[in-house]
Amino acid sequence: MAVIDLSLPIFTGMAGYPSDPPVAVRPLHALEAEGWRLAALDLHTHVGTHVNVPWHMVAEGKSLDALPPEVFFGPARRYRQEADLCPGEGILFDDRLIDAALADEIVRVAPKFVAVATDCPFAVEIERRLLAAGIVCFENLVNTGRLPVEGKFQFYGFPLPIKNGDGSPVRAVAVVD
Repeated sequence: MAVIDLSLPIFTGMAGYPSDPPVAVRPLHALEAEGWRLAALDLHTHVGTHVNVPWHMVAEGKSLDALPPEVFFGPARRYRQEADLCPGEGILFDDRLIDAALADEIVRVAPKFVAVATDCPFAVEIERRLLAAGIVCFENLVNTGRLPVEGKFQFYGFPLPIKNGDGSPVRAVAVVD
């Protein structure tokens, strides 16, 4: 069994969407002075590897705290062809963008979730279409080349339970047998 970290680290000055506020990790307490370390985080809900839920772009969509934890993990596979789309399984895109026709097929099949690597960002209209269909969307996954090309793996991407949350950073991992 292998556990593959699919998450970007969060750090001061990290790159993000151009109009988003900057990220900062600021020390508040030092081990030498207070006997412990404590930092403050200045970040937004869509920083780094994160999940978007329907509330992000859909007026009546569900927020993070309205979704059960089961939504954020499950069997998944890398997308290579339409046959890889399965109801109740997650699908990860790491070598192609999702166009309108593929988005329609994804909605028709209703996978558990859709995830995209850093090299395959969602177009806004595609992400809105998936979220409107109730499909949660993970973004900015890394190390996807270490995942099996064929077959399934177990994906985990748990968010913080932010009240009325539109998204959250996640620690995304894959467990491969």
